[in-house]
Amino acid sequence: MERQRSSARCGLQQPLGGIHLLAQGGWHDFFVAQVGAAAALTGLLFVALSLNITRILQYAWLPARRE
Repeated sequence: MERQRSSARCGLQQPLGGIHLLAQGGWHDFFVAQVGAAAALTGLLFVALSLNITRILQYAWLPARRE
């Protein structure tokens, strides 16, 4: 009984018959920030493409690929 209390205090869980796994709660904010940064960079990529589409399509091999 004491073993379960100490593992609960440390933030550890025992879901699989004694195997200790770290709780995911500490990583939540990191993953939220990572997804937000990826979304922002993807948005900037689309903005850059839309602003420079004429310059990009000036390359000889690209207009043939869009068909």
